[in-house]
Amino acid sequence: MTIRIPTDKTLQSYWKKRYAGESGDRYKIADDILTDLFKKYQKNKSADVCFMKSMLLNSFYSTHIIDIRSVAKNINLKSAELDKLLNKGNYKAVEIIRQAGKHDIYSFATKYCFFSNPRKYSIYDKYVALLLTDYIMEYKLYEKPNVAALYKNRRISKTGIRNDLRNYEIFMNFINAFMKLCGTNDRMLIDNFLWIKGKELYPNKQ
Repeated sequence: MTIRIPTDKTLQSYWKKRYAGESGDRYKIADDILTDLFKKYQKNKSADVCFMKSMLLNSFYSTHIIDIRSVAKNINLKSAELDKLLNKGNYKAVEIIRQAGKHDIYSFATKYCFFSNPRKYSIYDKYVALLLTDYIMEYKLYEKPNVAALYKNRRISKTGIRNDLRNYEIFMNFINAFMKLCGTNDRMLIDNFLWIKGKELYPNKQ
């Protein structure tokens, strides 16, 4: 299957799909609430604020974290370092948050960082990873300067690439390479396209 590079028109059409229909209304409300909340309470030095942000993000984006209170507590405990990293868009922030739970909460961590600083972070989830992997393989994005050194003497496979995307720095390097391929600097349009198109192509993937 050959996948086409999305045009700006395609990216815009998928943005409209995000808020279309009954499910779109739900996403619009969730996005607006989270955007306003994270903008109003940018710092994480308040335990109550961390819990409120974590609880609503977990609920709206179905990240299925049972011990969300302990996650919020651990985010709050790291707030002094974390707030500086988030403000700079440093990828280490994702690593700190993903270790805040009893298990690896990678997707939740990327979402928390995204709403904290949407210009610097992209959201990882399984649909994004599946479609991004296809684009990486189809257009040999692993040969691009920012990631080429990692794959110089390695056998390239879809499984290997998909596993590598769980390293946030590698994931973001590939996202940035894909943005250049599409000729856009709009990170939100790219994230949205990969997510919705990924769900369309892989509705039954776990």
